[in-house]
Amino acid sequence: MITAQLEKEKTVKRKVKTPMRSNRVPLSAPTEKWRAIDTALDLFEAEAAPLLQPLSEAERQALLGVGTMNESFTRDVYAGLKANPGIAAPILHPEDALRDWTIREELAARRMRILGLVQRIEDTMAGLESDCYVVALAIYEGLRRSGTPAGLGPLVEKTKANFAARAVKARKTRALKGGVGPKLAPVPPTTPAAGPEAKSVAEPAKADSVAAEAPKAERNGGPAVALAS
Repeated sequence: MITAQLEKEKTVKRKVKTPMRSNRVPLSAPTEKWRAIDTALDLFEAEAAPLLQPLSEAERQALLGVGTMNESFTRDVYAGLKANPGIAAPILHPEDALRDWTIREELAARRMRILGLVQRIEDTMAGLESDCYVVALAIYEGLRRSGTPAGLGPLVEKTKANFAARAVKARKTRALKGGVGPKLAPVPPTTPAAGPEAKSVAEPAKADSVAAEAPKAERNGGPAVALAS
């Protein structure tokens, strides 16, 4: 037991050798910068709000013709409509339809810019998070090895539990990806216990066997005799 525990601790120490902080996002963000960004976002939301229509999940599911292939088809038709407005019956209100498509295209252009900005935000957050994680891991290892200062015991214990839970989850994930599920204990064959219960279970089967042999004996010209065991 002690040997297994020592091996486990050696494995943990090997796994938690932490790399140095990469500092891949060397940024400086004073409070004024965040205030300026928030002001710009407030202005953007105020300007865009009249053009944006929120939908419920049910309304979104009920929409017709949303998708890349349908988008290409609709763009081609509207290009023809813009060049030849007379191809649409007046009842379809072609002017309103062209206005809707123009707004859609303008929003699509801004959406591309916003998505690009969101991707850069996510990349930056990932780099910062990685740097912070490396430092946090080094702090935790230092506390675990040198002793926990007063007041930090619950933090260290909680972190240990989190690491253990993640290790279990990782093992299960690897097992499932490798096509190996959790091992189940073999089910022992059900053997009737010796005693009156076993006799009562065996007797119907014996009676059925004798009943099956009786017609055969009669067909052969002899009496149906049941041999006692």
